[in-house]
Formats: sequence, structure tokens, C-alpha cells
Amino acid sequence: NKDLDACTYITWGNYFFATIGVRLANMTNDIYKKTALIRIPYATVGLSGLLLFMFTLSMLFTDRNQYKWFLIIFLFIELFSITLVLHMRDGRSYPLVIFICAAFFYTYVAKLMVGRLKYYVYALLMFFILTIAFHTNFMTFVILVMVYAAHQAFLFVRELQRSGKWNELFKRMVPYLKNASPVIVAGLVALPFISFFELTKTSKAVSEYHHYTFDVYKDNLKTIWHYLSELEFLYTALVAKAIVAGLAYYAGQQPVNKKNPFHSKLVTLSLFLLCFMLVQVFMVARIPYYIFARYVVVVQILLVIMLVVDLFVIIEYVNRFFKKENA
Repeated sequence: NKDLDACTYITWGNYFFATIGVRLANMTNDIYKKTALIRIPYATVGLSGLLLFMFTLSMLFTDRNQYKWFLIIFLFIELFSITLVLHMRDGRSYPLVIFICAAFFYTYVAKLMVGRLKYYVYALLMFFILTIAFHTNFMTFVILVMVYAAHQAFLFVRELQRSGKWNELFKRMVPYLKNASPVIVAGLVALPFISFFELTKTSKAVSEYHHYTFDVYKDNLKTIWHYLSELEFLYTALVAKAIVAGLAYYAGQQPVNKKNPFHSKLVTLSLFLLCFMLVQVFMVARIPYYIFARYVVVVQILLVIMLVVDLFVIIEYVNRFFKKENA
């Protein structure tokens, strides 16, 4: 933008954050030390995001020993992730996106799944997380809003189906709207900035320049599938998810039992992780040019968490099944 003498085709959060490393790098003339000093703040934030994902999960494990085993298995699998190791230390927005998604994950789980956060704390956190997401990476902001909307809509419809009280539609909608209020406010606050940064105009121009079509979208989905299947544990995660789905269906045919693992928070978490992943994948595929592995670094983390959670659900179910048989 020549009038403002500023770049207005993208938000500025990542550039402001980069000044920390640049300032440190100016303290030395060694090119290798400069590179390290620029990357260290990004790597620190990326690692903090990974730790926040792990901390959040501690709220869902009532058995501390199980949680320790979860951490061991999760970290062991992550050691094999080239995507995570490479891009968690990038001097770009991807480590910041990891932390922002982890913060959103913590806030969502702590309030809407566990109920540990007071409403005003939740509202402030959700608003600031989404606002920071917008000013760091617009795509991440859109993804998080869509994840929230998709999962809450699913829970709302499921609640209505189970109760059968469709005549109480608006009454039952009130608590959902209350919880969604910080998301709505964050969206409204973002509107003038969307106009200022000309994000919709830029997106349209980039799509036209790269001749984006539905065929490109399908090719992007195939590329993401390739990354997750060749570099990560996609097939293992799909097998585990299929087993959990089968066991959940079987459990659904049995009398409700509070000790049944399919009435536990881990299963709810697993469904949320699946929703989070799918929204990420389908939105990233909307990028009108070649898809790089760094675009799905958060999907990688969610995939491994979901895999390990599903393994614990399967093991828990099998253990209780054999205890019941031997009783």
C-alpha cells in the first residue's frame, strides 16, 4: 500500500514477533549465531505450544499413571516426525500457529469439556486467542472459528436428538450462544481489519493468478494425504479410529454404564480432535498453490494425540471386557 507505505496484503503479527530474534541477531556478526538467535524465539514458542497440548490432556486423565504413559507414547511417536522437528523451529508463523492452536485447544477443553474455567476467564482467553490468531495468520483464525462452530453445532444437534425436545430449540440454544459470544465478538472486531488488509480481495486475486479450481483442491487433498500417510502415522490412526467407532457402536447397543469408556471424556476428546483435524485439512487444501508439509504441522500433532487417545480407549475397553468375562 503506497499511500500507507506498508504491506497490507497480510496481517503483521508474525513480523512484530520476528523483531525479537532480529534484535538479538544484531548483537553478533556470526551468520550461524544470527540464524540461531532469530529461530530461538520461534522454537521456544513452538515447543511451548507442544507442551501446552500435553498439559491440556492432563485434565482428561483421572489416572495419573495413565497420563504418564500417554506422555511417554506421545513423545516417542513425535520423535519420528520430521515435519514437526523441522517446522517447529521455523523463523516463520508456523511455530506461532502451533502455540495459538494449543491455546485454543486448552481454552476449549478446560471450559467446554471439563468445566474448570470460569466464564469470564474463558471469554477473555477465547477472544484474545482468536484476535491474536487473526493478526498472526488469517487462515488460522478462520480455521479455529470453523472448528468451534462445527463442533458446537454437532453437540447441539446431538443434544436435541437425544432429548427429542425440538420444541425447546431456542431455550436450549441459549447456553451455546453464551459460550459462543467471545467468538462472535472476535469476528466482529476482525471485520474492519479484514477490510484494511484487503484479505478477501487478496485471496481472490491469488486464486485467479494460480488458476485455482476444484481439481486443484482435490490435488491439494491428495498431497496432504500423501504427507500424513508417508511421513506420519495416518493409516495407524485410521485403523485405531475404525476400531473405536466399532466398539462405540457396540457399546451404544448396551445399557448405559457410567464406567463404560464410551461414555468418558476421552471419547468426546477423540471426536473433537477428529473435527479439528478435518477442518484444518479441508481449509488448508483451499490454498491455491502447492501445499507444503509445514502447512499441516498442527494436523500432525492432532493426529498423534488422537491416535494415542484412541489406543487408550481401546485398551480400557478390552481390559474391562475381560474383567467382566472373568467376573
